[in-house]
Amino acid sequence: GDRYELTLKLFELAHMAPPVARLVGQSMPVLRSFARDAQQAVHLVIYDRNILVVVAQVDGPGYWNVSIRVGSRISMVNTGSGHVFLAYATEEDRHLMLEDPVTRRLDGLPDDLEQRLALVRQRGYETMASLQVAGVTNLSVPIFGPLGSVIAALTCPYTQRLDAADAPDLEQALELLRQAGREVSDRHRVAVS
Repeated sequence: GDRYELTLKLFELAHMAPPVARLVGQSMPVLRSFARDAQQAVHLVIYDRNILVVVAQVDGPGYWNVSIRVGSRISMVNTGSGHVFLAYATEEDRHLMLEDPVTRRLDGLPDDLEQRLALVRQRGYETMASLQVAGVTNLSVPIFGPLGSVIAALTCPYTQRLDAADAPDLEQALELLRQAGREVSDRHRVAVS
């Protein structure tokens, strides 16, 4: 009825759990530095029951940004973040991640998905045209936990800046993102050791 209303309070409570709160706390200074240096927005994504959830986000310093809201739920198959999680998952885990929770079937997967994931594993990152917004290139890197598994993905929805001639290009932004991914991984590894 009209007596109760769903708010973001439930989302906040769920993400105040110590592991997620610790990861976000360790990541935020790195995300802010990346956004400043790359002049791009960036977000941190975790995997939660066959869906990806954005748990932290920082806008770039300029007036124009392409960003995604904290709390957004995104797909495993058609996003850079999803490709990172799938690429580093075991074959059995990947099958479970892609399986429809209702039908228990794997329907509608892209034909080249396996080759794409192999390339992500080989390179250590994903770079792909956004399948949601024209003119955006998703740059995604893994965040590794202390046991070597991927615990999060760091993604920059890169857009070429026309108003700032000195802004980092796509390759420079990717290198900054890879450095940020390594730093967050190292911070998390040290904190939980």
